[in-house]
Amino acid sequence: MFITELGITSNEHARKQVQAHEVAARLTLSWEKKLSESGNQCKTLTFNKIWLAHIDNSMVTLEEYVDGEFIKYINNDGNIMNQNYDLGDTMIERQQQAESIAHYSYVHSNKRCMILDIQGANDMLYDPEIASTELNDTDGSEPMYFCAGNSSHIGIETFLSQHHCNMYCVRLGIKNVVDDNNEPGFED
Repeated sequence: MFITELGITSNEHARKQVQAHEVAARLTLSWEKKLSESGNQCKTLTFNKIWLAHIDNSMVTLEEYVDGEFIKYINNDGNIMNQNYDLGDTMIERQQQAESIAHYSYVHSNKRCMILDIQGANDMLYDPEIASTELNDTDGSEPMYFCAGNSSHIGIETFLSQHHCNMYCVRLGIKNVVDDNNEPGFED
């Protein structure tokens, strides 16, 4: 789908990309801080830097270069990648961290949004998408929250149906994705 079909300009889309990246980076920093407070001492995933720039009267996004082999952990449609692969210990740890970040972002945002399209190289992540439970304002004044890759509740529901809490979710005190009341959240 072209962004013009969504009723936004390429400049607006560039702004929304930076917005989504910043939301993902801040939620991930909050996840990392809470994990550190629980006694976690391992290296965690983090997002690279991104900038909004003007080139020839157009807004563009510039991202910090990330060296290493690309790997996608979670697709923007909510599908968890790498579930059936024989991954080494470091990759399993990164996969679990990526899933915990998505789970945490959903709970921490009071179930309003989730970081998806989690991908990167080594411990550095880039180019995330944010899925929000609502695509736009109820009055329709805003064309779409975040970017064209916002898969909304479909991406969130897909992730929740595939995710199994791991040691990072447990350390954070995040309840199983679906508890007795079908409500994900933090342990009391």
